[in-house]
Amino acid sequence: MPEERTLDCRGLNPPMPVVKTKRSLSEMEQGVLTVIVDDEIVSRSVARAAERAGCTATAERDGTDFHVRIQKGEVAEPAESPQEAAAQPVVLVSGATLGRGDDALGAVLLKALLYALTQSPAPPKALILVNSAVRLAVEGSECLEFLRGLAGAGADVAVCATSLDHFGLADRLAVGRASSMDEIVEMLGSSPRTISL
Repeated sequence: MPEERTLDCRGLNPPMPVVKTKRSLSEMEQGVLTVIVDDEIVSRSVARAAERAGCTATAERDGTDFHVRIQKGEVAEPAESPQEAAAQPVVLVSGATLGRGDDALGAVLLKALLYALTQSPAPPKALILVNSAVRLAVEGSECLEFLRGLAGAGADVAVCATSLDHFGLADRLAVGRASSMDEIVEMLGSSPRTISL
């Protein structure tokens, strides 16, 4: 019989809302779980974790809180087959250059690689930008065109919120979405293929 549960995760730091959501979902056969959080990035992390578990999820703002409604059961279908998920890697980019040595050459190589990914018949499932790589996704970046092309082809461009804050770039994000570290760990852990640059 379908259940209806509410899980209040307000005031909890990441990754606890995702951990508690997964635990509650594992205890349910089918039904609706409403998770209440007080941070927009955390609400997206909870929704994505639920979707990766084969559930459907929607998030709505309610004042200063966010309510993530998760449907588990017969009406929920996985977003993709295991074969589709295996074909598309998650790409982790941790710097604004590719390789070690000459930074000018490394910047050219990374730009060429991003262009090549836009031309690939199977673009990555997700592109995760951390540390100085977040500069690729902000206003004025020479790589914006390629990142927008990847996002338009269906790649999830996840940009580390901690890195954006560290470099003072949070208000200049031009492509993708700010992502919490617990969500990044979840994305990396749930992918059968990860490429680290």
